[in-house]
Amino acid sequence: MVDHHESLRVTKDGRQLNVSITVSPLRDAAGEIVGASAIARDITGQKRAERQLHQSQKMEAIGRLAGGVAHDFNNILGIINACSEFLRDRIDPAADAAQYVDNIKSAIERGSSLTRQLLAFSRSSTVQPQLLDLNARLKDVGKLLRPLMGDDVEILIVSKSPTAVVEADPDNWTRSW
Repeated sequence: MVDHHESLRVTKDGRQLNVSITVSPLRDAAGEIVGASAIARDITGQKRAERQLHQSQKMEAIGRLAGGVAHDFNNILGIINACSEFLRDRIDPAADAAQYVDNIKSAIERGSSLTRQLLAFSRSSTVQPQLLDLNARLKDVGKLLRPLMGDDVEILIVSKSPTAVVEADPDNWTRSW
């Protein structure tokens, strides 16, 4: 029976080494154990590489989580921003309430900055630009906003150009409010 162990050893000069030790029985012609053979290998480099791989995998998972949170948070900020714009349109700019809307807008800007930082952190892939139709994107945003509005609000999207095509990465849109 071969026995295998990993151990942490300290050299004479104080360095720590990860060691893989394999112990095998030595048998005589009759099959009786008469000794043991031990082989020790320095696996410090391998262990370091394993730790680096594990750390890299953890960082990748954290990046994916941060990206998901950032996108969800960005969607929430978009709703808050739209509602604050509706509020601003309904109140007198000189009224005290306008200050509260300004505070909301400032908080949105700080949240948006944080979201951009999270998205930048989470991006491990390269940018993959595609041709995107902004008119189609605006129609999609209109569909998202309609359920948020009352029946007395109509969303009208007027395109300035029949073609509004840009080259951008659809997965890495960031907004600045």
